[in-house]
Amino acid sequence: LLVLVILTFIFIQDSEKLWRADKMEANEQKYCNCEKCKDACKQLPGIPLPDEIVKIAEFLEMPVLECLKKYFIVGWREFIDINGKEYERIDFIYPAREGWNNKRENWSYPFGEVGKYCLFFEGGLCKINAVNPYECLNVFLCRKSGLKFRNRALIEWDKAWKENKVHQDIKEFIRGVKNERL
Repeated sequence: LLVLVILTFIFIQDSEKLWRADKMEANEQKYCNCEKCKDACKQLPGIPLPDEIVKIAEFLEMPVLECLKKYFIVGWREFIDINGKEYERIDFIYPAREGWNNKRENWSYPFGEVGKYCLFFEGGLCKINAVNPYECLNVFLCRKSGLKFRNRALIEWDKAWKENKVHQDIKEFIRGVKNERL
């Protein structure tokens, strides 16, 4: 029995090492070191799709709500037209920037301010590149012709709300931030 316990422990440790190695390898495969990609992290952070938030939290080995409180802010768009369809209001979350209150956006959000980078941009690299949000990969980076993908994140958030597929911790985070500003 003791041998079985030891072997199980060794297997779990090896599996954990392989999992971390896979994450690091995936990170290296997705990462681009060009100035255009780095500049994107220094401007407006990309909006992740609703299901990507859980993947980011898992990658960072954090509970979802803790990850949200540490790294994200609440955003919204009202009365917008996307491809001829009118949307009354879409709530979403996206990475906060250095120096921001990490709660919600408003008209004073520090867009393009020097030194106010996405919280995931550390040491000239994206900390979550292995699970990079959709908008980061498809709008801002050099490999894609971005702007045609720009509204997909908002459409996906609207769809997730309507189909009740937004993670409970995301709902709680957004509800808490909305209540704080009342």
